[in-house]
Amino acid sequence: KVPYSANYTGRASSTNPNTWCVFDRAIDEYRRHPEYYNGIGLIITRDSGIIFIDVDHCITDDGEYSETATDIIQMFSNQYIELSQSGCGIHILTKGLIPHNVKNSEEGIELYCEKRFMAMTGNTISDGEPTDKQSEVDTLFNRYKSPDIIVKPPKTRNSALRNSDKWVISHAREHGEF
Repeated sequence: KVPYSANYTGRASSTNPNTWCVFDRAIDEYRRHPEYYNGIGLIITRDSGIIFIDVDHCITDDGEYSETATDIIQMFSNQYIELSQSGCGIHILTKGLIPHNVKNSEEGIELYCEKRFMAMTGNTISDGEPTDKQSEVDTLFNRYKSPDIIVKPPKTRNSALRNSDKWVISHAREHGEF
């Protein structure tokens, strides 16, 4: 689930467009180096208007969907829906707008409008095109949004650690050829 760039040897970032590429380039690079990449992913950005819905642990060992998953699949039945990498969750791509990302751990439901990498499996439940489903997106957002928005303090860098050999090696591996 860690994104890697097809532009260079190293990790990509869900917030740095310089590490992204177009779909055709990702496919070409994946085919050229299947030993390096596990698959293709998608970066979710606010500009795209794409909403990524992630429903975790909603499929039983017998292949039955939970009531919540069944309800959500019906709401977005003509959109792109696939099984997650674990095989016990679903991913949905649709179009709409939400004020902010939602991660409802209690219900196992996440909605992302930006700054998120989606590892795609291609194991489709519905191979539809993402289309405007604003009403349905609003329903999910209002149902699963967290009443409390947690703001994390910014990370501070330790200057001694920043200049250490370990940091330099790690930085070089992640941001270019080494």
